[in-house]
Amino acid sequence: MSYQSVSTGPEQDGGRACSALASCVSAHMFGVRRTEIFSPTRRRARVADARHAAMYFAHVVCGEGMEEVGHAFRRHRTTVRHACGRVEDRRDDPSFDWCLELLEQSFSGYLSTFMPAMSAGRPQ
Repeated sequence: MSYQSVSTGPEQDGGRACSALASCVSAHMFGVRRTEIFSPTRRRARVADARHAAMYFAHVVCGEGMEEVGHAFRRHRTTVRHACGRVEDRRDDPSFDWCLELLEQSFSGYLSTFMPAMSAGRPQ
């Protein structure tokens, strides 16, 4: 199965709404276009960082499985695992961790506003 041809983004599948929201918040915070996050190519570092953060939040905050996140972002589950690991490693940097905390607060706020049922059931 080619992950590049699964869909044009998570908005086409209602079950991927959390990934869609993660991509919107991440794109805004990193100053990139949302369409770049779903590009089949790697793109520039800022886009990769935004994509990694979005995958991280979809997996960690929303509790989506890595395979589900991979399908939503048109990537393999091992790419999601790599992205989550990179985000965790970068959290040792206080400035990156601070930015990620702001992003997580924004994301959690959006999640509770737009998806209250999912927000109530997300892992703590």
